Amino acid sequence: MKKFFYLCLLLACCAGCVACSEKSSHQEGKTKEVTRTFDQFGFSVTTPCALEGDGTSVVEMEKYTLYEYKGEENPEDDKKAVIYYIGVRTPKDVESLEGLSEAEQSKIMDEVKELAIISDTTKIEKVSFSDRQYPGYAGSGERGTVREHCVLFNNGKYLISLAVFASTTSVTQDVLDEKFNQFASSFKAID
Repeated sequence: MKKFFYLCLLLACCAGCVACSEKSSHQEGKTKEVTRTFDQFGFSVTTPCALEGDGTSVVEMEKYTLYEYKGEENPEDDKKAVIYYIGVRTPKDVESLEGLSEAEQSKIMDEVKELAIISDTTKIEKVSFSDRQYPGYAGSGERGTVREHCVLFNNGKYLISLAVFASTTSVTQDVLDEKFNQFASSFKAID
């Protein structure tokens, strides 16, 4: 019994040392990147933080089903905190956009654009997103004390939005744009 107790104590100490070394390397400015694969939606992204959301919890909206994933970089420091967000939308009456005409997909995209881009001052422009040239919209702007940069695009099956948010009092638009560009460029389509 004593041997079992000492073995457990040794394992607990080792686990504590590992946790401390991970914490200190993070505190030294080494950001650990986390790649998350969304097999059910056909893509992966990399962020400097883990994204919460398991794909089973959804937000039921009037016309759409929304799957949300969120993560926060530097949550312990309000002055450096940045929120990473992914939203995957599909119309309630279809499993994916694949069976819809291009005109129907475009109409849905325009409706969702208003929901996905929250800022009153967002400058919105049409874009072709990723190396697959998905049609979409990109924007950046501010609402109150929140600064954002986001993209909404149609991958042929779903409407996907990627966004980063931060406080206007602590993170400049240039810094947020850089973080968004890293986030958006990490998007990889999976066939």
